[in-house]
Parts: sequence; structure tokens; C-alpha cells
Amino acid sequence: MPAQKPVVCHITTVHIVKDTRIYHKECRSLAEAGYDVKLVAVNAATTDSDYEGLEIINVPVKFNSKLSRILKANRKAYEVAKSLKADCYHFHDPEFLYHAYLLKKAGFRVIFDSHEDVPKQIGHKSWIPGLLKKPLSYAYKSLEHRIAKRFDALVTVVESIEARFKTIHDQVYLIKNFPIIDHSLERDWSERVHTLCYVGDLTEVRGAKQMVDSLAYLNTDLQLGGRFSSKELEQSVKSSSAWTKVNALGFLSRPQVIETYLSSKIGLVVLHPTPSYVAALPVKLLEYMSMGLAVVGSNFGMIKDIVEKHDCGILVDPLQPKEIAQAVQRLLDDDDAAKAMGERGRKAAIEHYSWDQEAKELVRMYKKILAR
Repeated sequence: MPAQKPVVCHITTVHIVKDTRIYHKECRSLAEAGYDVKLVAVNAATTDSDYEGLEIINVPVKFNSKLSRILKANRKAYEVAKSLKADCYHFHDPEFLYHAYLLKKAGFRVIFDSHEDVPKQIGHKSWIPGLLKKPLSYAYKSLEHRIAKRFDALVTVVESIEARFKTIHDQVYLIKNFPIIDHSLERDWSERVHTLCYVGDLTEVRGAKQMVDSLAYLNTDLQLGGRFSSKELEQSVKSSSAWTKVNALGFLSRPQVIETYLSSKIGLVVLHPTPSYVAALPVKLLEYMSMGLAVVGSNFGMIKDIVEKHDCGILVDPLQPKEIAQAVQRLLDDDDAAKAMGERGRKAAIEHYSWDQEAKELVRMYKKILAR
């Protein structure tokens, strides 16, 4: 009789069920490594899994406000997850901290995967009154540290959060959000039919307005995938005279995202210089590179470091639409240079920024935690 596979349960109360990091990278890698993987997701759009050994469990929650969603979603996700009696629980949302602590208190192994530096994020949330930002940031950081140090392991994506976590825990793992490199995905440059693309969250600090406004200076269209973070931002962006040059694609599935990248030549990653983005790993940039796109990116932080190191794009002030347009125009005027940047970016992604190496670290961590 074959040995029973260890059961591991990933939990998300905020992310979409097929989030790239959670579902396509971590859960898939663990299933391929021989674990029985359960993904508990609130209001999952589907329970159809693409991978053997990976089961999606939907937690339906009705709510009429953000507060009621937080209260109901976390409690119900906790109840469903606990009933699975998994060998290890791995959660991805800071709002689940307390319920993750309850799982730990009940005797289960628990891993906290911190995708973002929440204390820094609080400092630039526009809806939080200025005088409250510092005390709220400090309060959250204190609470996070007090609870997180009880877990079996802490996972993060960038060195700055890793360093902070190492002050409270001896089991901290840096598992970077590098792209999945599919070597079968190639598209000849001459077959790419679109010029510009962006796929992702459409928010103010991700440059939604500047991307569209830059089109006023260009004679090209933008393939724009994603959802606006608010009705107000959507109305503001769509009021631009340049909106007529936008092909609004809406929310895209993973295959649709890949096709958008492979059919385009230039990828925009014009994040604003907020504290969290200055220190963040630019996943969007790495995705563009892995798909052979030339990049027009923000002139700071890791975006600047990576683009300069591999000569795979042009850096701009992300707050200046005209400067963004000038960079795009340079690439339009020199198609051979744009193609070469795309080739250098893909080569660098394959050699230095592949999820394959991070997956090995993930599995190594699980073997160590489950051996206890």
C-alpha cells in the first residue's frame, strides 16, 4: 500500500483563486513534488483545477461591507481549513493572522507568506488620515511580529521584509516571485502584432492614468488588461482624450495574459515611487522579460537596477506621460533595438529570474517543516 501523501492547505481570503504566485507557482510546485494540496479560497470563481494533486475548495461568503467581508470570510475560511486536518497550513493574507494563530494554537503547523510590506503600505494609503498613518503602521507591525513569531516558518519575496522577519524568527525563507519560464513559449518578433501592453491591477500608483495619458503623444494603441481599483479612477482615466487609443481587455485568464504578452513588443511598468514599490521586486518587469518584451519602466529601485544590468529597456520618470511616450517612440523608431532588448531580457529571465529555482527552495522548506 503506497504511503499517504502529506496534506498541505493554502488559504487565501483576498486573492483570486488562481492567483499566479499562490496557485500557479506555489500550489502547483508542491503538487508536482508529491504533496496533496488543498487551496481554500473565499468566493472562488471556479473549483476546476488545472493540476493533478491540487484541489480547490470554495468558501462562499456574502457580505455588504469591507468589515463584514473581513469578519465573515476569515472565520469561514478558518472553519473549512481546520476541518481538513492538514499536515501544514500556509496562508497569504495579513487579515488572516489571528485565525492562523488559532490554527497554530490548535496544534497545526502554520506558514505565513507575506507578499507585501504592510507596515510600509499603511504609510501611503490615501484613505488613512495622515496623523493616523504612523501609529497604525507601528501597531500593525507590533501585532504582526507578536503573532508571526509563533508560526513554524515565515516566507517573503524581498530582502527588506526578510531582514525584518529575521529579527523575530529563525525560520525565514526568501522565495522570490520570479516568473514561470515556459521554454515552449516563443513568438517571432515579426509576428507580434501589437506595440504596447500592460496587464495587471489598474491603480493610481501603478500608473494607470500616466499610461493612458502618454498615448496622446503617440500614434499607437495600448493593450490594457485588468480591473480598475475604483470607479473614481476608472472615470478619471476614461475621461482622457487618449482613451480612444486603448483596447480595454478587462480581466484576463492566465492563457489570455500570455497571449497578450506574446503578441506585443513593449511592456509598460511605470509604478509610482511609493515606499513599498521602491523596495519591491518588480514582478511585472520580470514577466515582460520572460516573454521577450522590451520594457519602458520606472527609473528607481529594482526596476532601474534590473533594466540597467541587462539593458532590456528604457527608464523614465513614471509621473511624466510625455517622457513615457518619448521612450516608447524611441523603441518604435528603432525596431531592431527594441527586439534586441527583448532578447536580452528573456535570456536574463531564463538564467537569473526563473521560478524553477524558487520552487526548489519552497519544497526544501516544506520537507524541513514537516520533518519536525
